[in-house]
Amino acid sequence: MLPMNHLPVLDKHVKVPETPDWGRASGNIEDTKIVVGALKSLIDDAVFLDEDAYYGAAQLSSLQNKLQAANRRIQEMEMEATALRAEVDSKNENILELTSSHKEAKDQILELKLELENNAKIFQMHYQEIITRNEEIERLNAMVAAASGEASF
Repeated sequence: MLPMNHLPVLDKHVKVPETPDWGRASGNIEDTKIVVGALKSLIDDAVFLDEDAYYGAAQLSSLQNKLQAANRRIQEMEMEATALRAEVDSKNENILELTSSHKEAKDQILELKLELENNAKIFQMHYQEIITRNEEIERLNAMVAAASGEASF
């Protein structure tokens, strides 16, 4: 424990010459003596801790500071986690939208492929019909040519 000693200058009554310049200064010194006396009585009434109690209080204070710092860090990390969750949710929504548009594109491709296959079948049927008619026209022309050739002889 630290011993409290009186200040040597303040315990003695200092005689200041009474001149107009020193009058105010000596009043300030008297006011300071009164304030120091009041402060001295407060210090005398103060509670002093022994070393074990002081170190225990200091350690408790240190632990409280560390706990407050840890709590602040936890709050910061929770805010970061919330922001990351929001970002993940946004990206999941984007993925769902892209998946939906991808499925729609696949469905449209399948529909167009089916339509193309149907058009190919119709084209093939028309082509076969044209070939059949051409063959029939050639046969009829041959018959007409044969009939006109017999008639001319």
